[in-house]
Amino acid sequence: MSAPDINLQRFCARASDLRSYLRAPFSRDGYVYGANGHIAVRVPRGDGEAPAELAADKIPHLASLFAGAAARTDWRDFPAIPAPERCRRCSGAGVLRGHRCEACEGKGEFEHFDEEYECKSCEGNGLFENEAGVFTIECPAAFCKGGAISDGHAIGENRADIVYLHQIAALPGARVSPGSFGDTIYFTFTGGEGVLMPRRT
Repeated sequence: MSAPDINLQRFCARASDLRSYLRAPFSRDGYVYGANGHIAVRVPRGDGEAPAELAADKIPHLASLFAGAAARTDWRDFPAIPAPERCRRCSGAGVLRGHRCEACEGKGEFEHFDEEYECKSCEGNGLFENEAGVFTIECPAAFCKGGAISDGHAIGENRADIVYLHQIAALPGARVSPGSFGDTIYFTFTGGEGVLMPRRT
């Protein structure tokens, strides 16, 4: 499978992430990456148009993240992973719609005497939820990732975020090297490879 067939945006950081350089795919050293700090996926850069090169001072150890995969001997087909639980707050949409809170101008917080406070009017959401609204925000529910509830799931001796495991399982020809407890989890798929950080809980 060629690089354009893999949707790397799914592995990028959320729009609210302060590291803006992780919010979209980027290029470096002949690869195109999608990463968010917990998972990184890369495919060889094709001949067509590619995302901009990531500055050298951003993630300087990027290439070394993938280096350990060559020494692994525990490669196996990716196991079946149960679907993650759907977030009840956003009904699996990953976003909330409503009308912008006028008290905080949709920010969810306000500043008073150089201190930040959560807006009590909208409970820090920045909006009043209703389907007719035109203002959209990422779901603020704890552990919600794109509408799915993130939870730990066993992969070999490690535990990893079930949302990421489900994304990996959906990749074509996915194989995994879970390593020993606490090790980086490596995976490959038709057309690319990736790394996943294990969860401690």
